[in-house]
Amino acid sequence: MGLRQDYFTLSRREQVGFLSLIVILFCLIVVFFLRSDEAEIIQDPELDAWVSEVNELNRTIAVESSRIEFFAFNPNKASAKQLKQLGFSEYAIANLVKYRDAGGKISSFSKFKGIYGVDSSHLRRIQSYIVFDKVEVDQQEDYKKSYADFYIDLNSVDSAKLIKWSIHPLLVNDILSSRQNNYFTQRYSRDSLMGYSLATWHEIKAGSIVSKRVDSLNDEFVIELNEADTAALVVLRGIGSVLARRIVYYRNRLGGFYDVKQLLEVEGVSPVVLSDNQEHLKVDPDQIKPVNINKASLKSMKNHPYIDFYMAKDIYELRKKDGVINTFHSVFNLASFANKDTSLIKRYVYFED
Repeated sequence: MGLRQDYFTLSRREQVGFLSLIVILFCLIVVFFLRSDEAEIIQDPELDAWVSEVNELNRTIAVESSRIEFFAFNPNKASAKQLKQLGFSEYAIANLVKYRDAGGKISSFSKFKGIYGVDSSHLRRIQSYIVFDKVEVDQQEDYKKSYADFYIDLNSVDSAKLIKWSIHPLLVNDILSSRQNNYFTQRYSRDSLMGYSLATWHEIKAGSIVSKRVDSLNDEFVIELNEADTAALVVLRGIGSVLARRIVYYRNRLGGFYDVKQLLEVEGVSPVVLSDNQEHLKVDPDQIKPVNINKASLKSMKNHPYIDFYMAKDIYELRKKDGVINTFHSVFNLASFANKDTSLIKRYVYFED
């Protein structure tokens, strides 16, 4: 009662001031609790964006997977219809058939993944259904011998041999004419060349020749892959302007090469192109620019050829939890790094405050 009596003994101005003070205190209490609730639900916007992207991708994969038929198949023998049933795109099927018609053989998972248009994530889902012929695996293990025995280098083969091997004379003339100013980036089996009509050969040839830049490179000519620009790369046998740009783009994403064989990871670089230029190539591993995983964003890490989204996400979350990463052990113990080539990844990442 005392408070009530005191209140009514105040002047009208004092009463208004007293009520205003109570209202202000009430508002401050409400704002405080609302901000506390908001603080609890604040999320990392970058992480939210990636999670949403992955969830959408998973939904898309689930829908596509429901339409796929799973069965054992040999990529060197499966028909276009069977490949379609397995979920391959029309573009991937066309490129695979074209590759087989040119005498190419799929003898490993990595080689299958290198076919233009083949979705590597889809290929991993059906990997257990892929069957390779034993003879193809044996050829892969003894690459140099099998390649020399069964495939023809059209850049140097004697025309008399082509005639002796029953290659159609019109095809032989076209090969001789084409190689005057062009370079064949693939080798062809004798059986495939025997089976081509001139029209079919013209179509296949169009995807496997580039303009000849240098007919014979000097023995002392060497390109450092981590320094070369596109102008230097097009001098090499079998490398045109498009392929040169791909090599530079991939090198920039990678951070630099440590081995010339990494060129095979670039779309369009075949074993033939590598073997014909290997003596003119070198790399300086000291020029590699690794990624600082204590500061790199999710996007920049995920864009690295050797780090997928799940690896980048695990690194990002470990960094948020511990504040800083200071050992490779803590990174390579993450679930997403299981069965990964950690010795390779170690070349391309480092940690620094």
